Amino acid sequence: MTGYLREVLAAAQKLGFAFDGYSGGGHPRLVDTAGHYVTVAATPGDHRAVRNAIATMERISGQKLPRPNAGKHRCRWQAQLNTTPSPAERRTSAEVESLLTEADSLRREFDTLTAAPTRASIARARRILARHAQICARLQQLHRIIDPISTEIPQP
Repeated sequence: MTGYLREVLAAAQKLGFAFDGYSGGGHPRLVDTAGHYVTVAATPGDHRAVRNAIATMERISGQKLPRPNAGKHRCRWQAQLNTTPSPAERRTSAEVESLLTEADSLRREFDTLTAAPTRASIARARRILARHAQICARLQQLHRIIDPISTEIPQP
């Protein structure tokens, strides 16, 4: 009796099958308590022969054999994603915050200047609009969009 056949017969006994002799073609025949027959190969054709024979008996008996190392690959440790910002990301974030703060202060100053316009305040308002446009362009490069300053002067 070959090692392959010993392994199949050991699994067959655990599943409730018993050796019933050889079939007409010389292959081992196994029978379970309900009378179901399974004929297995006398010599394995390839490396999957044991697994295939056991799987057939498991399907017929409705039972499963415990697999060796069945849980071996279930809980693999995954490297955690590093979410700490890099120095370049921290610098960019700080730049964005300072540009947003400057844009807000320019917007407030523009609103103050346009509330009571004079010749000097109009010149200052033009410089504010130019600087705000520069800030908007830089923030757009950094993928941050802000609303432009409204140039409409409210009518009293």
